[in-house]
Amino acid sequence: MGHFLGIKMIRCGKHWRTVVCAGQDVVSNPILDRTFVAPNGTSFRNPIHDNAWASLKALQADLVRFVPWFPYPKKSVAELDAPSKSKTRRTSWDFSHILPQLEDFMDAVYGQNHTVVLNFATQPCWLFGDAENKTQNCSYPENPDESFFGYVRGNRKNWLDPSGETLASYFGRLLSYIVKGEFVDEDGVKHTGGPAYSRFNRKNGHVWELFNEAEHSYTVDQYIHDYDVVVSEMIEAVGGPDYAPAFMGIGGAAVGSVGGAEWLPPFLNRSKHGPSVPPIDYVSIHHYAGCSKRTDPSTYSSGFFGDFSAWMKDFKDKAITARDASSFPHTKIDLNEIGIIMPHDNDPGKGITANLPDIYWNAAGATYAYVFATLAPLGVEVLGQSQLAGSPEIPEWGIPLPQYPSVSLLDWRTGLGNARYWVLKLLIEEFAPGDALVSTQCQAGTPGTPLLSCMGAITKSGAHKLLIVNHLNEVQSVKMNGFPAGEAQMRIVDPKSVQVASSSGIRNATIQADSFELQPFAVVVVLGGHYSHSPLLTFV
Repeated sequence: MGHFLGIKMIRCGKHWRTVVCAGQDVVSNPILDRTFVAPNGTSFRNPIHDNAWASLKALQADLVRFVPWFPYPKKSVAELDAPSKSKTRRTSWDFSHILPQLEDFMDAVYGQNHTVVLNFATQPCWLFGDAENKTQNCSYPENPDESFFGYVRGNRKNWLDPSGETLASYFGRLLSYIVKGEFVDEDGVKHTGGPAYSRFNRKNGHVWELFNEAEHSYTVDQYIHDYDVVVSEMIEAVGGPDYAPAFMGIGGAAVGSVGGAEWLPPFLNRSKHGPSVPPIDYVSIHHYAGCSKRTDPSTYSSGFFGDFSAWMKDFKDKAITARDASSFPHTKIDLNEIGIIMPHDNDPGKGITANLPDIYWNAAGATYAYVFATLAPLGVEVLGQSQLAGSPEIPEWGIPLPQYPSVSLLDWRTGLGNARYWVLKLLIEEFAPGDALVSTQCQAGTPGTPLLSCMGAITKSGAHKLLIVNHLNEVQSVKMNGFPAGEAQMRIVDPKSVQVASSSGIRNATIQADSFELQPFAVVVVLGGHYSHSPLLTFV
C-alpha cells in the first residue's frame, strides 16, 4: 500500500471545453475466437467467448475500433492470393475466418446502436514486388490462429501497380461486401452472403480508418496519394457518399515522437491532395508508454505517467496546433491506441499471469484516466484505450504465442474486465459528450511530476462532477471544502474494487468528512449534486 502522504488541495476554475468520447480498441486476437483447437486437434468452445463479448457490449461505448491485423493473415486479408488465370481457381476471396469476430464485434457495438470504426489495415502482400519489382513470396500460415508477423512485407515504392488502382479496387470490394452484402470480383463473378451492414455510413456516425502505422515504409506523400485514390473508390463502390462511412486518415502513423503528428500538416494541407479531395473526417494518432522493469511497481509512476506527461506536451504543441491551423480545422482527432506496453511483452514463458503484478492493472488504468483528464479539456475528440483482449501463450487453447498481454482490458482466463476496463467504463458512464469541462488545478507535486490529476465537469442536467487520479502506488489524502459531510458520493476504481478481474469493478462511497483517502493508483469520480453557483466546486 505504501506510506501515507500529506493532504493535497484541489481547486476548480472557469468552464473550458466540452467533454470528449472515451473509446475502445478491439484487435482480432485468437483469444476472442468462438472455438479453440487443442494441440491434439480437438475443437472446443472458447470458455471466455461469451464473457468477453458481453464485456464489450456492457461498455456501451461509441467509436469503438475493430482492427483485424496482419499477424493473422486469414483473419485480416480477404484475398490472400493474387488473381490467377487458373481454370480451377481464379480468385481467392474468402471471408470465412474474418466474419466470426466481425459479427461478434458488430453485435456488441453496432447492434446496440453505438458507432464503430472499422480498420482492415492489412494490404494483400501480392500487391508488392521485391526490390527488383518482381513478384515476391507471399506465404502465410495455414492455421488462422498462428501468429505470423512476417506477413507484412514489401515496400510501398515497389508496388506492382503504382497507380494504386488495384489496391483501391480491393478495398472497394471489401467495403461493398460489408455494407451491401455483395461485390463483383476481378473476373466478373458476383460474391454474395456478406453481412450487409447498411447502417454503416456517415449519417449514422460510423467510420472507416485507412491503414495502420505507416506499414510498408510509407512516406506521407505516398499516403496522401493512396488515401485519395482508395477512399474515392470505396465511396463509389457502395453507391456514393450517402452510403459510405466517414473516413479517418493517418492511421496512427508511427513516425517520430508524437505517433504520426508529423504527418498532420501535409495531410491536412488541401494543396497536397488531388483536385477532388475525399472526406477527411478524422485523423488518428497512437501512443504507448512503458517502464524499465516489468515486475517492479516502483517503476510504474515515473514510467507510465512520466512518459505520457512529456508526450502530451509534445502532442499539444504539434498535433493540436497543426490541426487547428490546417485546411481542415474541423477534422477530429482520435487517439485510438492509448496504452502501456510492458518490456518483453511478446516473449513467451511468463506463465498464465504474464508475469504482471496485480497492481499493474490499476496503474495502467489510472494512466488512461490521467490522459483523459489532461487531453479532454484541450479538445481531443476521441480517446481510445487499447486493447480489449490480449493474452500470454495458452497452448492448451491453441494459442502458442503471446499477443501483448499487458495491453489487455480483459482477464484472458475469464473474459471479465480488469482495472483498465473498469476505469474506462467509469469514464464512459460519468462523462458524456455535451458535458462542460472545467479548468481544474490540483495543488500537488510539481508541474513536471504531478502526484495526482483532476478534471471537473458539469453535465447537461447540471450535475457537478470531479475526476481525481492518484499517480502513485501509495495512499494519498485529498481535502475538499464545500461539501456537507455525507452529501457527496464517490464512484471508485482502485485495488479495493478490482485488480485482475471482476464482474463489478466500481465501488461506491460517501465522503464523511472534508478529506478522504485515495488508494494506490485510484481513479475516483466525486458526484457533487446540483449547485446554482459557478465555478463548479470550491476546493481549498
